Amino acid sequence: MVERGKPYPDIYLKACEKLGVSPQNSLALEDSHNGIRSASSAGCMTVMVMDLDGPNEETAELIYKAVENLKEVKEILEEQYLY
Repeated sequence: MVERGKPYPDIYLKACEKLGVSPQNSLALEDSHNGIRSASSAGCMTVMVMDLDGPNEETAELIYKAVENLKEVKEILEEQYLY
């Protein structure tokens, strides 16, 4: 669907375009460093759902928050979008 894959922002920009939302009003969930680079450079609020790896020095500066599970993502959504 896009010419360049992650870490380029193209896939997130395309998804936002298709959904009719701006990246700045989007929440991206990622578990990889390249995914974090991609979502962040698109302008999305980026949350790392940790899998085998957590944020490194570079990606720690690009994410809003690192979480261990999707329940924590629900809490972020409630904080950011419901209140």
